[in-house]
Amino acid sequence: MVREEPPQLSILLVDDDAELGEKLIRRLRSAFPTAVLQFAQNSIEAFQKLQEQPFDVLVIDIMLEGDKVPSGLDIIRHLKRQDLYLFRSIAYTGYSQESDIGFRVGKVGFDVIIKKDKMEDLVDAIYDQVELLEKQRATSIGSLFCMMPFHADFDDVYIFGIKNAAQELGFKCERNDEKVFTNDVLTEIQKNIMEADLIVADLSNGNANVYYEVGYAHALGKDVVLLVQFEEDLKFDLRSMRCIVYNGSIRTLYEELKKTLIELSK
Repeated sequence: MVREEPPQLSILLVDDDAELGEKLIRRLRSAFPTAVLQFAQNSIEAFQKLQEQPFDVLVIDIMLEGDKVPSGLDIIRHLKRQDLYLFRSIAYTGYSQESDIGFRVGKVGFDVIIKKDKMEDLVDAIYDQVELLEKQRATSIGSLFCMMPFHADFDDVYIFGIKNAAQELGFKCERNDEKVFTNDVLTEIQKNIMEADLIVADLSNGNANVYYEVGYAHALGKDVVLLVQFEEDLKFDLRSMRCIVYNGSIRTLYEELKKTLIELSK
């Protein structure tokens, strides 16, 4: 099936293999002749180009690393947290076995393209991601406020599991540490809960602050989607309530949360 080239498409390819990068750029230029195509050989170059202009699609070597520089995943994390504009990312790698990259890719739930596979796979993936991006830009469902433990262990849970699912459906998703405010923290959280169309709360680790915030949201009659890493983390009073148990899998969280948000949006 011949697919029509998206108008005004911009793509940034990030790979530390310059020879392969040039080959991929040539192939992409053939597939998308009117697109703006840029190549960065490391994360520093990538950040510089991302500051110069926004890109629709980021194609990045998921195993990209260097000495004391951000990894491929760090670049995606940074863009997601900054939330400056909508974009889609495609992860790919030179590793041929899923087990080789499972420790990194499985953690964030990415589908990964293997570099050695057909180039058509990458071209098709870009078309698919652009279609999703256009739907995101055309859809605005409402605002979603996320309450969860503020700990580095939960950063990917939020970025790749919760925020990814919400943004794909057209929600503006925020966490309190992403906001600039002058109120005290509790007043700001209460304000965010009141103003949000939907609440997502991760009850993992039995965090007392999150439980208080859930109670406040329930008292206001808000729709609250409960999440927990492991069922045993749930306090007794909430065990009878519907809750997404993701067992430490961000992919599971992303998929189940997306289903739930679709149901609540009808």
